[in-house]
Amino acid sequence: MIKRFLFASQIRSGQEVHFEQRLEKDKDELRSKLKADGILTFALYQFNLQLYVYLESEREVDDFPWTQQLEEVLVERPIAGEMRYSSRLMDIYHSAAPREDDAWRTGNPIEQRIGSIARLKPDMYASYIYYHYQRQEEKPVRENKTYMIGVEDSWIFSYQELPAVYDDSPGQGAFTTRNTPENWREVMLPHFDVWTDTSEEEFIWRKLKLICSESS
Repeated sequence: MIKRFLFASQIRSGQEVHFEQRLEKDKDELRSKLKADGILTFALYQFNLQLYVYLESEREVDDFPWTQQLEEVLVERPIAGEMRYSSRLMDIYHSAAPREDDAWRTGNPIEQRIGSIARLKPDMYASYIYYHYQRQEEKPVRENKTYMIGVEDSWIFSYQELPAVYDDSPGQGAFTTRNTPENWREVMLPHFDVWTDTSEEEFIWRKLKLICSESS
């Protein structure tokens, strides 16, 4: 069964150009390394020094397998008692999840892979997760099944593909309650530290630059 993951990494300060050069040089090696590790699909995004990854695999993935050359320009940090070049984001919301009886990939062409980031106000962190888990488990919501949100500290990263694909048999969530607010956007807005240097369309969710991707 397909498993989905989100990761975050960071370029060393002053190494942005070196990272860009090494990624361009190592793209084929990186794709081969990911394929050898059983990773079926991935998309890599950049925002200043921050890097975000979406990937799909048939097994658990605890660490994104960068090439040695790319690791040389990334920040190493302690993750779960080990020094790593990436951290796995906690899945706090997904529109749908792959199932044993489900063909996750429909074979339809992917026209866009959209990665976006937003910033949560620290005192609204728990509230945001609460509302999203409630929405996820209370009732099936007809939205793009590839949509997924992960969190690291107060930064949240979302991924989705277009054209949107819908799960017409989502099944029953864990809750039988019906407490998800109908005025969702109004309730969500106070949770965000909004962007002031983007277009009005992106003042909450800022779209990221896709710098490398691959599908099986």
